[in-house]
Amino acid sequence: MRNTFLLLLLVFTVPVNSSLLESLRPESEVSKERIEDAVRYQLELGPRVPGSDGARNFQKWIISLYEQSDVWNAYLLPFTYKGINVANILITRNGTEFPRYLIGAHYDSRARATQEDPDVPVTGANDGASGVAAIIEMTSLLSAYDSSDIGFLLIDAEDQGYDGKGFGIDGWDWIAGSTYFVENLDQEKLNKLEYFILLDMIGNPDLVLEYEGYSTDWLKEDVWEYARSLGYNNTFIPEYGVSLIDDHRPFLDYSIDAIDIIDFSGYKEWHTTKDTMDSISIDSIAIVTDVVTNYLISSLGLEKITSSEDIMITSFPTLSSNSENAPFPLSAFFTIFVMAVVIRSRRSLVNL
Repeated sequence: MRNTFLLLLLVFTVPVNSSLLESLRPESEVSKERIEDAVRYQLELGPRVPGSDGARNFQKWIISLYEQSDVWNAYLLPFTYKGINVANILITRNGTEFPRYLIGAHYDSRARATQEDPDVPVTGANDGASGVAAIIEMTSLLSAYDSSDIGFLLIDAEDQGYDGKGFGIDGWDWIAGSTYFVENLDQEKLNKLEYFILLDMIGNPDLVLEYEGYSTDWLKEDVWEYARSLGYNNTFIPEYGVSLIDDHRPFLDYSIDAIDIIDFSGYKEWHTTKDTMDSISIDSIAIVTDVVTNYLISSLGLEKITSSEDIMITSFPTLSSNSENAPFPLSAFFTIFVMAVVIRSRRSLVNL
């Protein structure tokens, strides 16, 4: 009886996050390995603060990545904000000047760790790199489909808003990159664009995605219902959560339907130096990638035109192989350690 009581006590007192019970469905074609490589590579570039070497290296990497593609083109869209050179990146299918459906994520990481140490930049594994990794994987998967109406936007200068307390970049607004992008679209492109889906902070291990308050009702309901049809009932929760100033807002301001897929309230490493690889879940990013990719395929009736084995991206370079400033790789330390053990063992045998 006592053991039964203790068991019941544990059941009712130990908090359980139901989203931890979900992982990527077995039949999904999403590659967690490619997603992990994409996140890790961004972090190796260093903080992607607007105007920094990390941001410039990110831009060069993305452009070179898609220069190798026979399917997609990537265009650097530079502009100056508050005297700093920044750039959005637009990715479109070959032969398509501008898409009807746009998926976006910001790639910049915050210049100051507001919640911890304002003198140190944020690494941005979840807040930045997670959404970018999802988009790179989506381009791989959609390469096999007639996806000419779909495009992707990697956004700079989203996360630098100044809060008046010495945090952020002095005088900067939030969502500067997406605001500039939308405000500088001509009327023909504005008329063509049917909706925008934003992916932001989708790497929380305890991922719970609720409706963001400003998002377009029909689109968020459609995506959430589709996610639950795939079995992600504990991750996509059809209840209202927070309302945010985020990169979907400029699109809404121009009467373009838009939604924000974000877990804002559950990530304690937000705007700290602990927003690192160790704090995120690749499964979480993969789930969102799976949902949005297949929602597009299903809702737009995309036809498969080539084998999934022909998808574009299979691996990423490592900075240790192409950068003089790269940190000495951990694998090299391990190799040296093993060699030292072997040499020492052989010497011991000789002495015997």
